Amino acid sequence: MIEDYRAAVELATQNALQAAEATLGDGERIASALSLTVYINAPAGYAHHATIADFASRHLESCLPESPLPARAAVGVASLPGDAVVEVALVAAAAVNPESRRR
Repeated sequence: MIEDYRAAVELATQNALQAAEATLGDGERIASALSLTVYINAPAGYAHHATIADFASRHLESCLPESPLPARAAVGVASLPGDAVVEVALVAAAAVNPESRRR
């Protein structure tokens, strides 16, 4: 059952990163993830939320290898919009690309 969440968590995490990147100005990049909240649509009594949130942490680690892992919360919920399996909220910090400063 845990592996059933992997693809959805990775996609939701990638979508959160892309949404953050869409807010960047010219010459900016995502420098680090500050906070990650993973909402898991899980049945009553489910107890593996943190393990599922690990998929999101690992995905962030692969996308932002020089950034420390963010503070994280894994939250079980009875339902999500559109009956989604998972939803990811991300707070990220932006920085100016070093290449942009050289121009």
